[in-house]
Amino acid sequence: MAPSLANLPIETLSLILSQFCLHCTKAHGYDSPDGYFRSFESGEQQHPDQPSWYSRGYRMTLHSMCLVSRRFRSVAQSVLYHEFVPGYGDAWRSTRFSWDGRLASFLRTLVARPDLAALVKRVYVHVYPLRPVKDEEAEATLEAAAAAAVDDYLACFQGMQSLVNIAGVKLVGVVLALLPKLERLSLQTEGPSAYIPARALSELGSLSKSGPLANLNTLDICDRGATLESLHLDLRARGYAPYTDGGDAHPLSETLKAFTVLKHVFLSASMLSNFRGRASYTNYDSVLLTKLLPPNVTSLCLAGDLGKFTPRLGHALRYLAKSVGPRKQFKALQRVRCDAVQATHGLEEMGVREAFAACGVDFCYSTWPLSEPARPMGEETPREALSPTEQPDLPISDDDDDL
Repeated sequence: MAPSLANLPIETLSLILSQFCLHCTKAHGYDSPDGYFRSFESGEQQHPDQPSWYSRGYRMTLHSMCLVSRRFRSVAQSVLYHEFVPGYGDAWRSTRFSWDGRLASFLRTLVARPDLAALVKRVYVHVYPLRPVKDEEAEATLEAAAAAAVDDYLACFQGMQSLVNIAGVKLVGVVLALLPKLERLSLQTEGPSAYIPARALSELGSLSKSGPLANLNTLDICDRGATLESLHLDLRARGYAPYTDGGDAHPLSETLKAFTVLKHVFLSASMLSNFRGRASYTNYDSVLLTKLLPPNVTSLCLAGDLGKFTPRLGHALRYLAKSVGPRKQFKALQRVRCDAVQATHGLEEMGVREAFAACGVDFCYSTWPLSEPARPMGEETPREALSPTEQPDLPISDDDDDL
């Protein structure tokens, strides 16, 4: 009799199915600090009109195996519930992926099946699953999860009902309270209305010391001022024309000084200021960098073309050089790199290289390939056009017959 998949030992079958789990395979930088961004090493990107690569390549295979037989279901479910990371990487760009009911359905499964809740190792909370959650759906789901000890967590949202996404964010805390073996939590937030309040995070922290989140060892969150060591913010691919051709950009509106351990900074030079808003050099140009950079920065890279406004960047660089030294504002700065195109627009004649040499900072010109944009400008976001054409991650009934 020829060997078949159905006759394989449970251990072998589990090993095979684990190849369809990011948690088990560690594919796509799953364990890296920014593992929720898809690697572009393969040159592939998620196209909006195509099925989600994560759902198609990982989730749907395991879901289909759950429907084959009870034996396959028991093995596939043990792998399927290792992670809840819908929209992982750039899979969120797929408009064929439906976000409706994802979070609430997952929560109902955890309530009904504590054995599956105990299998979950990682949760990735994207903003899109939070948006479709309505107040009525949230209240009904919370009633089903009344046993979860999250009253103090939910109380933190009183008085915030006017903010969007609150219903979905409430569910997040209840989900976390039901996961006794959760090891890693990744929170991607979008604006103040999507933040979990600081008091609510504190309540979740108290759970982690003695309760459901006792095994949590990694928390990824967008506001990582206390731990962020490297910042790469490259917006050259967003389609802004050079300023000399009438282009425009939105400068950074906040300082990076709160990021106390931030050491390596890569920025598009156009983000420093909206130079076109002023006709000539002012004293403000000189302090652009000293007001922006964190105190312990060691390397700075400024990419992109500022055209005729490059000399203003020169003033900021020379003032930065004056602020470097053992008893000055920037004690750790060691290296500064500017885009080679800036040298052709007057920066080389402004004495910037000499100014940095005088304070012991390595300065030179370089070039960098364009970074992959997270979403091309003008592209429709998933919340505007969702069609439920993909199989949702729903629990598999325990009373189905072998097919």
